[in-house]
Amino acid sequence: MIQPLLEDLAECLCAQIHDDGSPELCFCGIMPGDGFVAEYAGECSDRCGAAYVRLTQAYPSVTAGQPDVTRNNCGASLGIDIEIGIIRCAPMPNTRGEAPPPADVLAAARQQSKDILTMRKAVLCCNELKALDYIMGTYTPVGPQGDALGGFWTLAVTF
Repeated sequence: MIQPLLEDLAECLCAQIHDDGSPELCFCGIMPGDGFVAEYAGECSDRCGAAYVRLTQAYPSVTAGQPDVTRNNCGASLGIDIEIGIIRCAPMPNTRGEAPPPADVLAAARQQSKDILTMRKAVLCCNELKALDYIMGTYTPVGPQGDALGGFWTLAVTF
């Protein structure tokens, strides 16, 4: 139930990145744990960045995005929250500490905007989601921290 959904969503994300003609990434798949691991986005030959799907919460649920906090709620539906993100390498200052060229910063901003739409399209094409109640939440930008820049969407699903 949960794992097939995560796997299908990750497949849709990886395929959508390719279909949209975006640059390849070092990693695209399911990220376990309590946060994105930046090492997955590290320099790998001519690619840089990562796309991921991550389970963030599971809870008894009344409806998508709403935990059931009533007593004896074991019979409630199962709700989960998912993070779907794309992180890419950000333009960095040169060895003299000078800011990256404005054209590089603009290109990174354009790619971030494109990635927002790519992730949304991946959610819309995910077959495992079609029969479920879900709410696509907000997009949260990340970075630039270290050399990473991007962001993630939240998704609340009820089974």
